[in-house]
Amino acid sequence: MQVRFKPLGTLRRKIGKKEMVLDLNEGATVGDALDEVLEKSEEEVRHIFMTEGKLSGNLILMLNKTSVESLEGEDTKLHDGDEIVLLPHIQGGEGDCNWT
Repeated sequence: MQVRFKPLGTLRRKIGKKEMVLDLNEGATVGDALDEVLEKSEEEVRHIFMTEGKLSGNLILMLNKTSVESLEGEDTKLHDGDEIVLLPHIQGGEGDCNWT
């Protein structure tokens, strides 16, 4: 089956591709797709993606516009034509803003 993988933001620059088409076996999971992407990526990208063997908490992983955290995480089963999007987590802070 084929699954599309799209990195967004700064991740796109690090990976160097707007999109990757992954050929995966039937029954593959989101984790399998990530492994495939990491195999095709440089060491620097692996360090950005992973922390202590797990997906970095600084990243958000979406499957067909739904966070994989609300599904079965990296164990979520994939289907032909699925789209995985990986984007950096954006955090704001409390600043001294004066809007008047």
